[in-house]
Amino acid sequence: MSKSDPAERAVRDTRRKTRKQYSAEIDIYVLLFWRYFLALALFLPWLMRVGAGALRTRRLGLHLGRAALMVIHGGTLLVAILMTPLAEATSLIFTAPLFATMLAALFLREKSAHGAGWHWRSVSPGCW
Repeated sequence: MSKSDPAERAVRDTRRKTRKQYSAEIDIYVLLFWRYFLALALFLPWLMRVGAGALRTRRLGLHLGRAALMVIHGGTLLVAILMTPLAEATSLIFTAPLFATMLAALFLREKSAHGAGWHWRSVSPGCW
C-alpha cells in the first residue's frame, strides 16, 4: 500500500485517535495504582498464610529503593507504550527475556546447562 492509499490513511488515523483517546481518558497514575493494587491483592493471601515475619529484612533501605525504581519503571514503561505504536511496543516487550538472558551471560557469567554454544543459539534471533 502506498502512503496515499485511503484505507491505510484511515487505519493510521483510527489508531492515532484511539491511542490519544485512551491516553487522555485514563491518567498514568490511575494505571499505576491499579497495576500495583492488583499485585498487592494477589500477594495478600500468601502474606496472610505465612505471616508478616516472612518479610523481615536487614536491608530495608535497599528494598525501598528497589520499590521506588519499580514504580519509576512502571510509569516510564506505560508512557512509552502510550507513545509507541502497539506492534513496536509489543515486540520490544517480548524481546526483554532475550536481552536479560544475554546480559546475564555477559555480565554475571551465568552458564547454560548445555554449554555456551547452545546458550547463544537458543537466545539469538533466528535460533541458527
